[in-house]
Amino acid sequence: GWETYFAALREGSASKEKQKVLASRIAPSRPVKKGFALKDLAGHTVSLASLKGKVAVVKFWGTWCAPCVAEMPEFQKLADQYANDPNVAILTIDSDRDAALPREFMKKNDYRFPVLLDDGWITRATNVHVYPTTWFLTADGRVAFEKNGVSVHMADEFAWRIEALRAKR
Repeated sequence: GWETYFAALREGSASKEKQKVLASRIAPSRPVKKGFALKDLAGHTVSLASLKGKVAVVKFWGTWCAPCVAEMPEFQKLADQYANDPNVAILTIDSDRDAALPREFMKKNDYRFPVLLDDGWITRATNVHVYPTTWFLTADGRVAFEKNGVSVHMADEFAWRIEALRAKR
């Protein structure tokens, strides 16, 4: 009976946590002040406009940020979960001044999610001052959720937000 009891407790706890996460939705969603057009690690430009029509997760981080680095295995799981979904975009914007740092970090850890290199856009166009910070964008490019700081169960929490936004498409 203990296993059944503990399973019910875990399920109830997850349900409450999901409700709490979804209640953090920004209403009404806010526009991104100024769009971006940033280079990825391969030198290709990715813009905010190119994400239109997709639910997008945009994580702000840096290799200098220990909590950011600690979350990356979970972030890769999330990226893998949605890798074949054409209606979801998962990417990061790295704030390091030297592009070699995220390039080496990604290669060393075999991470495959897209990394865009900040050219000062974060400072010029966002109010992001806490790392990691993650934006969850609606299909029309508006910020519907913002997560500041570390997520304990990131893959679940982020998927809940993504699925809530997909349901509103």
